[in-house]
Amino acid sequence: DFRYVSLENRYFDLITGTPPYFRVDFHTTTTTDTTAAARFVKKAVIRQGGMPTSKQSAPARCEFRGGIEAYCQAAARFLRPTTTTTTTTTTTSSSSSKFVVCENWLNHSRVLAAAKKYGLQIIKRVEVIGRQDKDTLFAVYVMQKQSNGGTNRNNNNNNNKDEDDTQVEQQQEQHNDDPVIQRITVRDLNGQWTKEYESKVLATMGIPPG
Repeated sequence: DFRYVSLENRYFDLITGTPPYFRVDFHTTTTTDTTAAARFVKKAVIRQGGMPTSKQSAPARCEFRGGIEAYCQAAARFLRPTTTTTTTTTTTSSSSSKFVVCENWLNHSRVLAAAKKYGLQIIKRVEVIGRQDKDTLFAVYVMQKQSNGGTNRNNNNNNNKDEDDTQVEQQQEQHNDDPVIQRITVRDLNGQWTKEYESKVLATMGIPPG
């Protein structure tokens, strides 16, 4: 479980992840029985989508072990720290390590809030639209550590919290420079792959157009 793993002083230049897409709210209770766990889950409510029937697919689809917040927290712990160069007149910080994560567009505001909380700067966002007449389906975010941000490597419990979308957007604008935003539409109104998708995605993966 990456939420609690300890890698001592190991850092990475690239971390990738695809959190489960569907939020789960846990209802817990406490007990004074010293022979039992102090807290245990009474009920788990899936806020998006339905309950998977497979034990293997359930953790991949639903946030039983944390969502985007837990992923950002782990990435901030293990991305290679920023380097600072100081001269007689200036001090500059730079970082080439990246965190690339794919997330359900319904959770966009949570991505912004999690990046801010854990000292990550979103430098690029690729929005993927399934078909020309549809809304954005999901997005791929590229992040790096803030020069003055980050979080300690201690293991902390992660809490998923909703915030007002407008408030989070404003906080993100203050926290980060504007990221590069790209949009890719997969299929046109006839259900065919778009030229953009063929050239930017399929060709890159070596898949011939249909």
